Amino acid sequence: MNDPVEKSGFLGYLLEADYRFLQERDLGLDLYNSGSCGLIVFVLTVAAATIFFLSMFHLIPQRKHVTLLLLGTSGLAFAFGLLGTWLNHLRLEEVGRELFSEAGGTRPVTAGQRAAILVLPLAVGGVSLFTSLAGYLYLLVFWTSDLFRSSEEPKKKPKKSRARNVRKSAGK
Repeated sequence: MNDPVEKSGFLGYLLEADYRFLQERDLGLDLYNSGSCGLIVFVLTVAAATIFFLSMFHLIPQRKHVTLLLLGTSGLAFAFGLLGTWLNHLRLEEVGRELFSEAGGTRPVTAGQRAAILVLPLAVGGVSLFTSLAGYLYLLVFWTSDLFRSSEEPKKKPKKSRARNVRKSAGK
């Protein structure tokens, strides 16, 4: 791993990634092999998707809670993805054998192919954050529309008129 691309630094390493190589790999297994940060990213992404669907069906009724939960979990997924990718880049010699194994598919040959596998937790966290932002904008549009405001207002019970009471007392 004495390639000049690998020594160019973290950002240069990520920019040189050959993402087409991921088509030949099992992405779930590569995310699992990337370590605990990869697993945390996966769990937080599933949690963000669950929160979106719960809020879409109004099971989380307050917009303030949806903002904190949806954007918070996906923001944490992105942060853990960045942390996991950076830590794996720092100790690339140690994790390289497990991370670049043949268990996920074709063995990477070039530094660009290795970088594509290394960036997987960061990519999943970024996709989670982007889709959560899009989901929140979707919810914001539908929660502020007049159609949903009118259906959420409680229906008022009609008041009984006093004329009925007057007629009953007059008839006795």
